[in-house]
Amino acid sequence: MEQEHTACDDSMRAFTTTNGVTTTSATEWEAALAPQTGHAYPDRFPPGDARCRTPQPLEALLPAMEERNAQLAAIGQSLMVADELAAARLYSGPMYQKYNLVLRSFSGVAFLREQFERDCKGNLYATTIHGINSCVIKLSKLQIACYVYRGSIKAVLPPQFWESDEYGLSGGVEFGFTSTTVHRAQAMHYAQGQASLIFESRMGLTDRGADLSWLSQCDAPAKSAPRRPHPNGHPSPSMLLPSQAADVPSRAHTGTRMRGRYYLGRCWGSSRSPRASRAARSWCRRACRST
Repeated sequence: MEQEHTACDDSMRAFTTTNGVTTTSATEWEAALAPQTGHAYPDRFPPGDARCRTPQPLEALLPAMEERNAQLAAIGQSLMVADELAAARLYSGPMYQKYNLVLRSFSGVAFLREQFERDCKGNLYATTIHGINSCVIKLSKLQIACYVYRGSIKAVLPPQFWESDEYGLSGGVEFGFTSTTVHRAQAMHYAQGQASLIFESRMGLTDRGADLSWLSQCDAPAKSAPRRPHPNGHPSPSMLLPSQAADVPSRAHTGTRMRGRYYLGRCWGSSRSPRASRAARSWCRRACRST
């Protein structure tokens, strides 16, 4: 993971996130895992704002990870490892932008592929993405099924989300990770603006997300929720409220330490979209070879 962030073609190249933070992969590696005392790292809020992210070394989060591991052990589940903690911590900051660019580049959408080439320069961040996926799967075993929400603006869902095709199917595929919140009011705050949109996701036995608030670089509580939403929604007087049932790979293999290398096997569950499944399998083959 360190090589992916500090020794690749895009490592020192500045990129800007959708929420306005300009940084580099190398900077984020340091900020998330081994920050320098007193050093100011890129943030979307001005210095002194209570909403600024809180730099702290990875070691400071190990006791909290061990608490979760004790809970996982008590129910006979696989334990987290430090690599997964590091990957999820990185995701909670500006690096989410690049990881999702990698994943969405396999959607077949030319615009998304161009963004990936521009900002990632071919870097697949394979080990890191595997670590995030593995972390979510493991921690999801502790998650109580509930509703989670995500707010967005300046986007309109295409007709395919509402109109069934000749097979009676509607919806879509999200190739990237999706951060959500259990607080509907917080999602509504992020949905203030033009083309306001809130996603409401209902967790179930096989599609739970994971609470990452305890390891997040930001104080605001968030969740890394299941991927591949299939919405069928209903309008509200002021905003669109699509409900969605998400298909998460709850049976995917998780990560272990193997010969000094972080390894993860199959990372995707089956998708309802044949095209998405083919793209995911192709990505996994390339990702595993690169690790």
